[in-house]
Amino acid sequence: MSLEVAAHAAACDDITVELIIVLSRCSRHDAAWMAAYHNDVFTCVRIVHSEADCLGVARNDAIAQSAGTNFLIFNGYDLLSTDAFVRLIRKITRTPKPTIVIPEYSVHFGQDPYVERFFDLSVISPLGLMRNHYYPNVFLAPRALFETVQFQRVPDHAAPEQEDWTFLCDAVAAGYDIVAAPNTLFFKRQSGAGLSSRVRNASHYRIPMTNLFASERFRGAIQSGPGADIATPENDDWRAETRSFVSGDVYRKLISEMNVIDPSVSISSYYPQRLVADPQPTRFPADLYLMIWAALEGSTYTDIFFLPALAVGGSEKYLIQVMHSLVANDRQTRILVICHDPNPGPINVDHLPPGTDLLDLWNLGHPIERDDHFVVLAALLCAASSARIHLKTSGFIFNFFSMGYGVVLNRHKVIYYRFCDDRHALDNDIITGPNRFNFIVENFSAIDLIVSDHQKLIEYDRDRLRIQPDKWACLRAYCPVTVTADQVICARMKTNSRVLWASRLVWQKNPLMLVLISEILSAQNIPVTVDIYGSSASDSDPFDPAAFEGCSHLNYKGPYRRFVDIDASLYDAFIYTSMFDGLPNVVLEAMATGLPVIAPDIDGIPEVVQHKETGFIVPSCNNQLEIAEKYVKYIYQIWTDHDLRVRTSQNCISFLERFHSQETHRLNVLSLYGSKLS
Repeated sequence: MSLEVAAHAAACDDITVELIIVLSRCSRHDAAWMAAYHNDVFTCVRIVHSEADCLGVARNDAIAQSAGTNFLIFNGYDLLSTDAFVRLIRKITRTPKPTIVIPEYSVHFGQDPYVERFFDLSVISPLGLMRNHYYPNVFLAPRALFETVQFQRVPDHAAPEQEDWTFLCDAVAAGYDIVAAPNTLFFKRQSGAGLSSRVRNASHYRIPMTNLFASERFRGAIQSGPGADIATPENDDWRAETRSFVSGDVYRKLISEMNVIDPSVSISSYYPQRLVADPQPTRFPADLYLMIWAALEGSTYTDIFFLPALAVGGSEKYLIQVMHSLVANDRQTRILVICHDPNPGPINVDHLPPGTDLLDLWNLGHPIERDDHFVVLAALLCAASSARIHLKTSGFIFNFFSMGYGVVLNRHKVIYYRFCDDRHALDNDIITGPNRFNFIVENFSAIDLIVSDHQKLIEYDRDRLRIQPDKWACLRAYCPVTVTADQVICARMKTNSRVLWASRLVWQKNPLMLVLISEILSAQNIPVTVDIYGSSASDSDPFDPAAFEGCSHLNYKGPYRRFVDIDASLYDAFIYTSMFDGLPNVVLEAMATGLPVIAPDIDGIPEVVQHKETGFIVPSCNNQLEIAEKYVKYIYQIWTDHDLRVRTSQNCISFLERFHSQETHRLNVLSLYGSKLS
């Protein structure tokens, strides 16, 4: 009814109004009611049936069938003030450049009532559009805009305002201004879900998937945009202006007129107690974003890698290998590495491929909140929509997706790297945590390829999900052999009576097993010493090496930085005692020095430690003493059997040269990223 009253007022001002009603998957009752509707105040009433499953696409269908010069986007459950058509049309016809016109005020009635004020784009600046959806879902725009910009289909579960936010950003990118028609009201029927985007819970924030954030376009919209030099009003000014208006005759007359149409607009709207307006929405993320693009010199990237920190080992080492193979396969590859957690020490970029750019979010010269990190990165991804995105397990990535920012990845090919589950030892059981697997389940459609360094984890995932098995792929890490065949034979010709243990000193690695091994070596009078390297300074489940004190066959050597810094020729074998793992780098590194490996039958380890060929696999059981006895059995065999020691050492070298060479890795990357992501 409010549209009829507003259209009647428009007719008195020689403005004709065509009413287009879009019905998208509505009930039979609503369709019949709309089909029977007619009112002579409109030049025509057109019913458009759309099969679109989202509001924006349905609006596109309706606009395509209209003959109007200007279009008012409006939701049928809201209300429009009696003079709204007149004020909006007058404003748009008097602007000299392409413009979108919005009502200056929104009166939210019903649950939690309040009045919201909007400001021109010249006041808030396009910078404000990155962090907030600032404008209402009611606006007037010329036909020419809809011929160049259309409403986009937004991702599933996107916030309700996502379509309008994206559309308005795209319009600004196309050169349109946004201005408010003074003293113009629309009335928003309020519910918990209908709160303005500015007062809704911040955790529901999403960023619009718009081309506005392409760096040059965004910079141009800011620098040469409408009213760029207009000063922002002081807070006291807009408060005084807003309170003056809502206590004045014009506002109360419009409220009284609307109360006749809908009594829900009542006393709480006539005397509003709450005002929402912000002529200075936060611009910091956008400022930071432009600073980053300036530092990156507007580069175009083929691949963007997200890493917690730039470490030299672990899964970071694996992803750096992928970078090198991508560059070796295509010299046009341009890589951006984004580190999103504080680095534990100085960053060494020497091991990155030449020409790689590094963005360290914790070293930008500005204090920054985690939410701002998300905003800036989401905008970067919007602007670099052709790049492949490489992600690994981290709390940052989990939160990026859970807070809704992952929607920007719909335009990208996304590769998720997965090495092991998050597990915990409870009594005699290993319990798998849900986070890493749930991440795949919750974001399965957003991920194009799941890559692991061993096949066992892929089999676990496929058995648990039983969907799209081709989405997983195994890419073995490369590990260059560091000794020659002659050096291996020379090092193993006679026993050293020493074996090596090297890893992080944490409970997951089960270092207490070494204490049991020492006791059994002592009981059986086997003169073999276990040298132990490792530390736990930065881990959450540290192990105190003081536990090794008094163990006659254990020699704690302290921390180590790189495995190659340890002289492997001093040892007969490498032992590994972890309770759960993926495929540890240190096992491959030990094999690369010609050390046969004695390791547990867990996860990806049996894929490289082949029993009696490249070492020994220790069967799993719940009895730690039995496991320790198996370790001692295999240590004894290596110590006493010269031929076995030499043969397994040579097999380690040949195995790595065949399956884990850099050239094999390069060819596998070429095949994997060419076929799987084509």
